[in-house]
Amino acid sequence: MLDRRTEMLQMVLDLRIKELPNLLLVTKNGMKKVWKYQDEHTFLYGWCIGRLENILYKELKDLGGTRTPEEDWFIIRDLMQLRRQQITKIIDDVLTN
Repeated sequence: MLDRRTEMLQMVLDLRIKELPNLLLVTKNGMKKVWKYQDEHTFLYGWCIGRLENILYKELKDLGGTRTPEEDWFIIRDLMQLRRQQITKIIDDVLTN
């Protein structure tokens, strides 16, 4: 059974993941010009993970509570790990279109 904070994080993550395809389509070419990376998939994956982790961490801070930052990061990492394949597929789809 999940606690209320974790359920809230899952809802936020669901919403943000749904936004990823459009966000990547709009920003990927500009990011390539600025960052000049070689491996587009790896860069976009890291960018997406960092963005989503930051959003979830901020959400946890806004919710308040008694957990330590380490416990918060464990929750975030667990949620992100469960969505790894979904995020990878979104990036694959964006790069092949």
